Amino acid sequence: MTGPDENIALALRAFALQVQKATEASDLNPSSNRISEEGRQQLLQIAKGIEALAEHSETASYQAFVRLLRKAERAGATIPSNTVFTVGRAFIDRLYVRPSG
Repeated sequence: MTGPDENIALALRAFALQVQKATEASDLNPSSNRISEEGRQQLLQIAKGIEALAEHSETASYQAFVRLLRKAERAGATIPSNTVFTVGRAFIDRLYVRPSG
């Protein structure tokens, strides 16, 4: 079983993947909203920031996640609600899981 910080890292990595996918979505689906080249670059930078947060999940905060989520949305990404829920839930679980030992 994984600990709460590991769960946060996994959830954040899934979030980063969704942000990266948003840069490709408008190319694959012509009926979707087109993301500008500037928006693509912003999303790739945001995804890198999310990955960095995941690498330091033991100090990652919910507030940092929300800031990155809002930046991604402003840049044109549509993040599935289940991804947002999973990340939020991982942070909530951290509050209630007691370290063993």
